Amino acid sequence: RAGAHSTSMLSRLRPRMHMRVRTFAQSVSAELVKQLRQRTGAPINKCKQALEAEKGDLDAAATWLRKSGIATAQKKASRGANEGVVGALATPSLDRVALIELNSETDFVARNEVFQHLSRTVAAAALELPSSGAGALVELHVPELLAAHVDYDGRRQTVEEAIISGVASLGENLMLRRACVVRASDGVVGYYVHNSYVHNFGRTAAAVALEA
Repeated sequence: RAGAHSTSMLSRLRPRMHMRVRTFAQSVSAELVKQLRQRTGAPINKCKQALEAEKGDLDAAATWLRKSGIATAQKKASRGANEGVVGALATPSLDRVALIELNSETDFVARNEVFQHLSRTVAAAALELPSSGAGALVELHVPELLAAHVDYDGRRQTVEEAIISGVASLGENLMLRRACVVRASDGVVGYYVHNSYVHNFGRTAAAVALEA
């Protein structure tokens, strides 16, 4: 009886052991999750979900996160975004300075490194955008800036796509409110950012063009 009882117990245990091995094989490694998080800035749970959905394929998981980010951005678009940063970025010769305002829902997100990196990326795009017209101050059209291409999260994409990635990573509505360039054709531009969270990105900013 003891032998028969042991055999019966083993027959019941084997399917459970087999299922446990299969579940472990389908899980993703912590290293893959880390790589995807570094690449996209998305939360750990989202990275794991994307990798599981795409069977450990990093490129496919990044695409999954981008599509998820678009859906998230659409859901959050109606929410108010009244915090954020005003950022300034200048050319090495100081003949042009770009000023941008990127909004978030909370001050907490405005202090986040992902948001600050995104703000610098947007400011760099504004600085490179061709600006026509007379005068030192050139207001940039937001739709045109959103369509500009930047290197962000390891790939070439538009500013709008980069902001959508930020929405997916940070979980808040983000909005590029306005941007401008201050330029000096024969002189320099001086600028100052007040209450900075990080260098040249804070609550308010000012710029003045000095012509020779």
